[in-house]
Amino acid sequence: MQNLVYLDKNRVPVTNSRLIAQAFGKRHDNVLQAIDRMLLKMTPELRLFWVEHCKMFALPADLPVNSDGSPRYRRTLEMTREGFVLLAMGFIGRAAFSKKLEYIAEFNRLEADLLSTTPRAALVSIPGLGNPAPLSPAAFRRMGLQGL
Repeated sequence: MQNLVYLDKNRVPVTNSRLIAQAFGKRHDNVLQAIDRMLLKMTPELRLFWVEHCKMFALPADLPVNSDGSPRYRRTLEMTREGFVLLAMGFIGRAAFSKKLEYIAEFNRLEADLLSTTPRAALVSIPGLGNPAPLSPAAFRRMGLQGL
């Protein structure tokens, strides 16, 4: 499972839509459609917070290139643990349950490795949810915020 969750350029544990499709035995285009449907269900405020600030879903930094050096765009979305959890909630069955647990364990392992050198979780107000909620150190770094 270690190769399914990796550190992005900001040293934040992420996975991507292609790895999830492979691990869960789904077609990649169906995984992307599920992500798109989730994003459409969010209010603009929630979408701004989770996608723009926390980078819950984002294009990978290292997009593939053709032999001539021009970009070769194949839509692949990286996602944080939060994005993975929201997406995987829709996957059902015994095998899917097992894969979800493996992914969560790997996200936790990578984040625990990072916690030894980063600040503990900060509290932030999430639009539409009212009370301040804990923000993981990984999401905190993705937002470009400094530790408290």
